[in-house]
Amino acid sequence: MTAVFTVLRDAHDPKVRQEWQDFLTKRGRLDMVVVRSDEKLNGLEGTFGPGTGDAIEFTPTATGQKRPIRLARAQGLIFVQKANPDAPAPLCKVIDNAGNSLVAADVVLNANGLIVTTVSGARITLPDAKRLAKLDFSKGKLTYLSDLEPKATETSNVERVEHYHRDKNLDGEPIQLPQKNEDGVPVLRVFPKGLALHAYTELQYDIGGEYKEFKAILGVDPKVQVDSHVKVTIE
Repeated sequence: MTAVFTVLRDAHDPKVRQEWQDFLTKRGRLDMVVVRSDEKLNGLEGTFGPGTGDAIEFTPTATGQKRPIRLARAQGLIFVQKANPDAPAPLCKVIDNAGNSLVAADVVLNANGLIVTTVSGARITLPDAKRLAKLDFSKGKLTYLSDLEPKATETSNVERVEHYHRDKNLDGEPIQLPQKNEDGVPVLRVFPKGLALHAYTELQYDIGGEYKEFKAILGVDPKVQVDSHVKVTIE
């Protein structure tokens, strides 16, 4: 359990997964129970305790009184975990055809299939190689900010807040920026990875001193047709 970050009900539904990813950008620094109310996700901050087969103990910050939370009523659970300093270094990320990913400390291929030992010590066997999408050995060497979970602060000077998007623009479409090709002709380049931020957005990442170089390409979405002054600050 010390390696579990979130638990999500109906995670097989792409719409639910995207809704969950957007919700995670608003989380704080406490455990959280998330329920669905009026077709929206609402979270209650507090601290998790021990659990049983169908419930988990939860102490809301607002009341300080322990109460059991029936898992059947929760859309998801968010755990605030401290990194294990004794955890083995990641070897690669194992990704299957369903988009599930495991951070592996060791992988072994034998007659039984691909045996994955995760950095948290769990052992999982993928018996069918056709279920394997790829092994990503860039973990620990190259990491995209859109794959990390930041603490987001989003405000607005208009009626509604535009939440930031990962790997797509603010309209939910591919990220595109105007650039010149080898002949000097302006073209739109599509970026499969990246962040799209509206004004008054601050993202804070805990990178733990694990990286030594930062690279980024900055630009304005070509759909923005009004005059504006863009300022991006990286600290």
